Amino acid sequence: VTLAGAPLLPVDLLALLKHPLCGGSGAARAAHLKHTRWLELHALRGGAPFVDWQALQTGAPEDMEPWLAGLQQVLAPLADVPETLPLADWVVLHQQAALALSRGTSDTPPPLFEKEAGQAARAVFDRLHGESGAAAPLTLAQYHALFQQELNKEEVREQAFLPYPGVAILGTLEARVQSADLVILGGLNEGVWPAAPQPDPWMSRDMRRQIGLPLPERQTGLSAHDFQQAIAAPEVVLSRAVRDGESPTVASRWMIRLTNLLEGLKPDGQGALAAMRERGQGLLALALALNTPDKMQAPAPRPSPAPPVSARPDTLSVTRIETLSRDPYAIYADKVLRLRPLPPLGRAADAMARGTALHRVLEVFVQETRDGLPENAGEIFIKTAETVLDADVPWPSTRRFWRARLAKIAPWFIATERERRERGRPLKTETSGQRKMQSPPFTLTAKADRLDLMAGGRLAIYDYKSGALPTKKQALAFSKQLPLEGAIAAAGGFEGVAAARTGHLELIGLGSGGKTLPLDYDDAAIDKVWAELCELIASYATPTRGYTARMRVEKRAFGGDYDHLSRFGEWLDGEDFETEVLE
Repeated sequence: VTLAGAPLLPVDLLALLKHPLCGGSGAARAAHLKHTRWLELHALRGGAPFVDWQALQTGAPEDMEPWLAGLQQVLAPLADVPETLPLADWVVLHQQAALALSRGTSDTPPPLFEKEAGQAARAVFDRLHGESGAAAPLTLAQYHALFQQELNKEEVREQAFLPYPGVAILGTLEARVQSADLVILGGLNEGVWPAAPQPDPWMSRDMRRQIGLPLPERQTGLSAHDFQQAIAAPEVVLSRAVRDGESPTVASRWMIRLTNLLEGLKPDGQGALAAMRERGQGLLALALALNTPDKMQAPAPRPSPAPPVSARPDTLSVTRIETLSRDPYAIYADKVLRLRPLPPLGRAADAMARGTALHRVLEVFVQETRDGLPENAGEIFIKTAETVLDADVPWPSTRRFWRARLAKIAPWFIATERERRERGRPLKTETSGQRKMQSPPFTLTAKADRLDLMAGGRLAIYDYKSGALPTKKQALAFSKQLPLEGAIAAAGGFEGVAAARTGHLELIGLGSGGKTLPLDYDDAAIDKVWAELCELIASYATPTRGYTARMRVEKRAFGGDYDHLSRFGEWLDGEDFETEVLE
């Protein structure tokens, strides 16, 4: 019922399909899970933010088409519900959809109303339907609240999972009516048992007494009663935690009084107390033995796998060169092991989506004003942003927020754009390029955000950044994207662009009010960056060169996609690594 009256989100659809009561039983359930797995991996993850049934059926295998059609048929009535409906209609709509989803493609009865929990749910449906004549028409929110309230009234006392049938973990209230041969009283710390009285912010103790409310100390008395009743069992273990996190604890008042009493009953009491503590030490020794492994496992060393040269990547993009320098293990996991993080369910309004949208806005704006910036360039920029965001950003609130941010930086962008137009005229946007190395065979690829042709035939290369720009020191040391694009341009590697040297490199930051970062690279410096890349790639063409994990991370708080695979935490940044030659 929570899926009704709103666009269906991928995460909600998957939660429904993966429910253990959805899809029938037996072979039908197995087929349902198989189709659900395909739907998640190939259609929902990284796909549209809302479920598009037509797109799902277009790309699905043939054997899934009847299953998808049936699923859409079941959920379609929930998408177009009226604003209000009689209670009986809500109950029928809800129950029919739940039964159809539970049955799936199976010919057997659906498992929805099996067992005690299912019978309680059916009783709720029957009760609501039987009393529906006395109810006024309800909105969806009202029906949802009513149904949830009725469910909360039901008590299902199915047997809980017991790891051992002779053990039961009970609270103090449950323990009052139970008896056992051996009772373990845990949490005997002051503030836990008994719990500290909660202060009443509204009434004093005298006010509570005058109107007949119990005093806070009454709960302490009940705790004393529970303790007295439990300690009278045939065999009792009294236990408490000596520390709570990093802080020492205080024993419960009853533990203190018991030990003081035994200490005062010389010598029998002291002997009994010593015997109790000795038996407790035996139990602690058993617990320690359970937590002690048979043999100690040494922490994993910092990995540096060296796969065969033939298995190493022979193509990388300019954006991955920094990763190769900072965290080579990520390149190994991605390109050699071919392990990649699963995309989120549906598109999310995250930094990647924002960057894609902003790049598209600037691409369209530059193309529309290729012949020159008019006087109303700011208006054209805002209009372009509205058109692109309306087409590419499906989230209304996010669309308005991003449009407002673009409107805020529009004056700055137009002012700096006039400077760029004086430097050169736009030549290409979002253009692909590559440059090959001969020994070892390797291809460097790139997709330049923008290439401008300057006077004299040189190129200005720009890269848009939707977030914060790196510092100049960081850019010169690790962010070699723009000089490498300059090396590709020098070799004529960009599509539709003749070989040309670079006259200007610049990062354009679109966050925090706008900022530009020109990079000082002449022809010799760009040739040097290319030579250093050739040297780096050649070093990875040797069988003994490993892909070391977290080689030069920028910050210790850096979190990589493959830190769990490299068992980061068993080793730390800066530790020695062991190169493992793989065959």
